[in-house]
Amino acid sequence: MQGQRNSGNAVLIMFVVQILFGSVSALILFSGRWTGSPWLPAEVSLYWLSRARWLLLLSRCIHGPRRKKKERTLIDASLPLNLMPFSPHTVAALSVAA
Repeated sequence: MQGQRNSGNAVLIMFVVQILFGSVSALILFSGRWTGSPWLPAEVSLYWLSRARWLLLLSRCIHGPRRKKKERTLIDASLPLNLMPFSPHTVAALSVAA
């Protein structure tokens, strides 16, 4: 597989991830049959969906200010001061407004 775009470990890792997702999905779906509750798979799925949503929001709250600071420093570093059409404060205000 040498010279291929997706070769070696990347394909192996994606295959293992696919098997892992399939096993977890099967476990969730069969849990309703095993317990006799037809709503249990929906409840478990909604529980994990809500946990993923909260983790996404939490990561945005934690990494959001750091990312904006990094964007501002990249903008400031990419243009010399005499060629900048806006001051750094204007750029920061525009990025907050957007």
